[in-house]
Amino acid sequence: MSLRSVRGMTTILAVDRDDTVDVNPPADREAVPLAWLRAFDDGDAVEVWAIGNQRLRYEAGVPGVPELLAELGVSRVRSRILAGMMRIEWHLHGYPGLRTMFAATAPRVDSGMMPTRDERLRLLTDLRDGAAAYVVVDDVDRSHVDGWTHYYPWEFVEAVRDGTVVFDVDVGADGWSGDIRRFRRPTQR
Repeated sequence: MSLRSVRGMTTILAVDRDDTVDVNPPADREAVPLAWLRAFDDGDAVEVWAIGNQRLRYEAGVPGVPELLAELGVSRVRSRILAGMMRIEWHLHGYPGLRTMFAATAPRVDSGMMPTRDERLRLLTDLRDGAAAYVVVDDVDRSHVDGWTHYYPWEFVEAVRDGTVVFDVDVGADGWSGDIRRFRRPTQR
């Protein structure tokens, strides 16, 4: 995936999947529509990355951890091992019993190989140094990661709808349409 820009600047939007996107929404709150992620990524002003469950890579057609590591120059062998780990994670996601058995036999299988979500954000900052803004949408607070603006999924949906977060994209695919211009960083809290 190449860096797309508007006047040389792109917003990096890092998104978790589970309890964040409408393919696996939170039980009691609004989730980010998958159609929005596709629309954002198709535009020139936003580059969407999957930072959590890597199923989102396939569902939204966006890059994830293997692509991040490959672009950073991690060896092909390690990227293939990581891709295999993602496949195992993907297959075990819906089967808690199997996931428990797998964890018992290999409790730290991704230790040292799989960057944590915070590390993934830092790596994205390194990879896309000089982006217009860095936005993370996750059901877990990521506001402590330097340089990133964190939104919970329901806050992000509200911010897009009320114009606090603005991109140059029409997200009418889910029935809502609005003028979504380039991201503006909100004032600090």
